[in-house]
Amino acid sequence: MKNLILVSISILCFPSCTPENATQSPAKSESVKPLLTQDLIQKKILGKRNTDSKPDLTKWEGIYSAQIPKENSETRRILFSIETISDKKIKGYSMLHGIKTPLDSSYRWDEASKKITAQILAQSWTTNEKESAPLRFILDEKGLRLSEVLKSKSGKLNSIYLKKTKFAYNKKARLTPRKNWFFTTPQGPALVSRDAIRLNGSLQVLDDDVLKNLTGPNLRIIRNVIFARHGYAFKKESMRTFFESNRNRWYLPLFDNVEAKLTQIERVNVAKLRRFEKYDREYEDGFGR
Repeated sequence: MKNLILVSISILCFPSCTPENATQSPAKSESVKPLLTQDLIQKKILGKRNTDSKPDLTKWEGIYSAQIPKENSETRRILFSIETISDKKIKGYSMLHGIKTPLDSSYRWDEASKKITAQILAQSWTTNEKESAPLRFILDEKGLRLSEVLKSKSGKLNSIYLKKTKFAYNKKARLTPRKNWFFTTPQGPALVSRDAIRLNGSLQVLDDDVLKNLTGPNLRIIRNVIFARHGYAFKKESMRTFFESNRNRWYLPLFDNVEAKLTQIERVNVAKLRRFEKYDREYEDGFGR
């Protein structure tokens, strides 16, 4: 009888006699459930994560440009510089009419078509208006398409396609010669001389004896070709029209200030050309003309 009593007491005391700091293994039937994180919600509830199927969008960053035909057969150029594409925003700027318009917009990734779509505010290529207008922005690995959201006066929704291109400073870039080429000035059209096309202010210091026999408009052309080589976007319409001609395919209106990019030779020539331009304005028929 005593033995039976001792066995029953030891059985009853066993659970309460376990040390407090001893580690108990969990029951085999139980499992530790992971926290419901945002990633798990995406995978289990929404399916594959959106970012998993995106290409490397940084490859789409760069310069996109297009020529815009005008009624008088001259052309203008529209340019978009895509600087960063994050998971939420696309940033950069557009350049049209010599005016830089910031681009900072959220976008939607279309998995089916592999395209970025957004609605942005930028200058329209269909008018000479300087104000921004709403545009539909569609970007893929091949290029950029812009479409008007509001109908034009003709009742159409116009669109334009911009190709991806590259910009590189080329000190040998020059104007393409053409017959009877005139440059518009406030005093009327001025003939572009061979010297204005031939002389290169990026390669060597220009000779005073040559410059003193050139007209003011031709001096101005030689000087501004230096800025055009660095991608300067001209504010004056006469200069924009002259350089944005489809004959000057090397020219990209990309920057609103390139002074810091000029080489030492170019700085010397720019100062010299400005001095001769000033003399030309003060003494209309001087210097042997």
